[in-house]
Amino acid sequence: LGNADRLYVGATSGGAYAGISIGQNKTLVISVDSSVAKKVEISRASGLKNEMFVVSGGKLIFNESLKATIEIIGSGDSASPLFSIANIGELQLNAGVVIRSNTSLAHGGAIRVTSGSKATLTRVSFEDLNVTSENGPAYGGCVYAEESTILIDSCAFTKCGTKGTVASSGGAVYANKCTLTIKDTRFTDCYSELATLGANAFGGAIYVEQTEFNLTGDRATNSTVFTNNRASSGGAIYQIGNITNEETISGVVFQGNKALYGNGGALHLSAQGLRTINILDSYFTNNTATLGETGSETGLGGGAYLAIVGNFVNIKNITAQQNTAFSGGGLYIKGGFVTMDTCVVTGNIANADSGIGGGIVVEGNGAVGTIEFIDTKIDSNSAYKGGGLYIGEDMAVKTTRYDEEVTTTYEKEGGGTITETEIIAHYVEIFSNSAKLGAGLYYAGGQNYANTDCVIELDDIRVYDNKFNGSIDENVKGGGIYFEKSGDVKVIIKDSSIYSNTAYLGGGIYTQDVTEIKDGAYVTMNIELNNVYISNRTDDYTYKRNDDGELVYDSNGNKVVTSHRVSYKDANKATI
Repeated sequence: LGNADRLYVGATSGGAYAGISIGQNKTLVISVDSSVAKKVEISRASGLKNEMFVVSGGKLIFNESLKATIEIIGSGDSASPLFSIANIGELQLNAGVVIRSNTSLAHGGAIRVTSGSKATLTRVSFEDLNVTSENGPAYGGCVYAEESTILIDSCAFTKCGTKGTVASSGGAVYANKCTLTIKDTRFTDCYSELATLGANAFGGAIYVEQTEFNLTGDRATNSTVFTNNRASSGGAIYQIGNITNEETISGVVFQGNKALYGNGGALHLSAQGLRTINILDSYFTNNTATLGETGSETGLGGGAYLAIVGNFVNIKNITAQQNTAFSGGGLYIKGGFVTMDTCVVTGNIANADSGIGGGIVVEGNGAVGTIEFIDTKIDSNSAYKGGGLYIGEDMAVKTTRYDEEVTTTYEKEGGGTITETEIIAHYVEIFSNSAKLGAGLYYAGGQNYANTDCVIELDDIRVYDNKFNGSIDENVKGGGIYFEKSGDVKVIIKDSSIYSNTAYLGGGIYTQDVTEIKDGAYVTMNIELNNVYISNRTDDYTYKRNDDGELVYDSNGNKVVTSHRVSYKDANKATI
């Protein structure tokens, strides 16, 4: 392209189809002679409702010279995307390509890639592209891909979306049974919504299903950022389906994204299988998950909602800050084998009247799973229960050292089985959190399982300066840690400090119906302290120690602790 400023792709005078078609084994290269023109517009002519470019088994390359801008402009009411790539075809869009202003009635506002085809998009800008359906679903505001390979590198997606009547997914990108790789790319103000507010709108920016998905960026330059995207669930990203290959989300910033009627303000990941998922070097801030229908299990995970049964999840060097949700203000984790290493969870809120887990909620959901915290800080979060960390009531819990067996299936009273979930905490700080019950940590306990030896082990932790940020009354319990009545569970806390926490009952640790071993069996729960420093404030001296400082009793004289010597700063006000 040279002298012409604008190229129209349209209809013949007789109204026949006049798009450009590239057939099997054919290649078309469209570029600009930059010595003649710096910018060329390619527009859909009035009257053309179908694709501008159709690639069936061939190859289409745009702007190979990389020296000028090609602006591809759609129309407001097309029946199809601008590009259709099928039958092992290939599309390459290179630097300087801008695609904007197209509304499609079919999936894929700009590009549809199917049937084993490939699309490589490098330094392309997508603006104001969307899919609208008046009587059905709408998928892929910019890119719709199925059974294909997609590479998106250094692109920008702005104000792209989907709007359907029964379902809507992938405001910018939709991928099903694909290989999808995205790096150094920004998604801003993208959306997936329904004609009327409802729950079936997923992935404000990206929707992936049964897809090998990798998303990377550079935190030093904030090269991959999701900003102000929205959907019912997965404000930025919604992923579902079983994949066996390893997946990585690394170096990504999620800020200001919203789940308006569901879970996962920024990220909603729902997957089963035996794969490894890495969430690394990423930042979740000011994301929100809002409660949908009253009584529904929605509004969970302001930063991220991870339902990851059977998967191995490595969360390392992430920050979850100032996110908000009904429960799980920062993160909501269900199932899986999870490690959180060198993370910061701060300033998050579970804003429901009965919200749990201001910082993190961990639930086994009756599934195989472990979670291990290493060198992690959980601070300044708030909730009704578990200001910093909430461990769910449906978990059978056992903790072990790193090299011990971690998976066992038990018989459940009344029939059925459940496989234990393990909680491991090592070098963890839980501080300055707020809740009425368990300002630092709330453990709801497991169910009553037969023949179990469930253990929660907190090793080398610091629980301090946790309290309820309201008036202190008899309902404020467990300033540091709250253990709810549970089944046969043993708690071991060692080489740790629990101090400067405040509550009406149990400034440091509050327990319900706690007794020690009787006749060789755990009646409810027992707590063992080994080299633990405790100094907290309570307004009701329910617990006391004996003269040698080793055994602690409740007000009824029941033994609570079997331990090595416990050090108290102030024996009269220290409490567990």
